[in-house]
Amino acid sequence: MKIIIITGPTGSGKSRLSNLLFRNLNNAFVLGTDNYYKTGFISNLLSNFINAYFDKPISFNKKLFNKDIKNIVETRKTSYFLKYDFILKKRIKIFKDISNIDYLIVEGIFALEIMKLIEENDYILIKMQTNKTLCKERACRRDVIERGKTQKKALHDFINAWQIYKRQEEIYKLKEIKDLLYIKKPSDIKKILKKLTTNTY
Repeated sequence: MKIIIITGPTGSGKSRLSNLLFRNLNNAFVLGTDNYYKTGFISNLLSNFINAYFDKPISFNKKLFNKDIKNIVETRKTSYFLKYDFILKKRIKIFKDISNIDYLIVEGIFALEIMKLIEENDYILIKMQTNKTLCKERACRRDVIERGKTQKKALHDFINAWQIYKRQEEIYKLKEIKDLLYIKKPSDIKKILKKLTTNTY
């Protein structure tokens, strides 16, 4: 199994790229970290009081995420996938048997969380390299339409999210990672497919 990790700031095109890869690779499965937000009373309460809650690791259910990653890597299959509803603040479990997974695509602002977990596996790290203005436009439009935020709230959250992600880049020292591929836009998918098929990582 080959693992493809897609990271980048909010609004950089991670989800779009993961969907393009899914459609262009045989036996691929996408695991989005956005679907692993914590749920329940305490989490809902914290999201109302902690600034940029959904962009901080405190909101991420790392234990559940690692459990699912480990199972997929070991068995190359899964019997379900998760979907997080930002309006209801609930995680939905959708049962579907998926087997013979050859490409595991992990995307989201918390994708770097699995680096230590899969360091001995065959993986490639893709960093979305887009400008701040474009990310802001995408993220704010998405948050207003899909997540029920006001324009003012969406802009406020984007500014915080951008700063938080940049700090994460420094913590994980991305520039020092050997198997790192920079992508400016999702349509550069051919560059990724070529790297995957030639096994040059």
